[in-house]
Amino acid sequence: MRRSALAAFTLIELLVVVSIIAVLASLLLPAISTVREQARSARCLSNLRQIGMGCLGYLQDMDCYPDTSTSKSVYWHTQIEDYLDSEGDGVNKNAALRNARGVMRSCPAWRFSRYYAVVAGQSVNGSANDGDWNPGYGMNASPFRPDASLWNHITVAYWSNPYRQALPGNVRLGSNRILVGDSPDWYLSTGGARDDRRRHRAASNHVMFDGRAVSLAPAQVPVAVNDPASLR
Repeated sequence: MRRSALAAFTLIELLVVVSIIAVLASLLLPAISTVREQARSARCLSNLRQIGMGCLGYLQDMDCYPDTSTSKSVYWHTQIEDYLDSEGDGVNKNAALRNARGVMRSCPAWRFSRYYAVVAGQSVNGSANDGDWNPGYGMNASPFRPDASLWNHITVAYWSNPYRQALPGNVRLGSNRILVGDSPDWYLSTGGARDDRRRHRAASNHVMFDGRAVSLAPAQVPVAVNDPASLR
């Protein structure tokens, strides 16, 4: 009996198959990365909607929006802790932020930021406390701009500007003015070296004073903080 010859791929055929697989993978991976980034952004927007609802709940009870910080170093995320499923995100000992499990410090893209710090006291960009009190979101510290000077929302114990409470009646254009958004600091920065406006594929996420969560291009962020009239 004659033994039948065994069929096999030639080296050229194997190289062609491997090349096709490589081309298909190179086409597929960017799409997967885009979908993953979109999912992170969607989760971040959901977090911000919850934070916005927490701030509105605080407003109903206290007749004012939460302040960026108080004279006793109680930051805004601590002030709204009772209005969120925060699981110890705030508390007055702000070092608990590095162990946060609720909506605070849980922007999926925050941990990829160069400003992110996990360990308490870890130095990031020259600051030794980033791991303690930066939740990945910051509050607008100048809700009265451009009619008032910067920082006059923070208590006089920290700054020399007169203190004013943020009320629905004195915050102009609340539907287009940022309340809380992606930020490397506990307050929302509008410029300088600490700038996290490209956290979500060349955009950043924010919740407005009216509770609306949106994604903004980098150039739109300082406008929506200081003078949102042009965003209408």
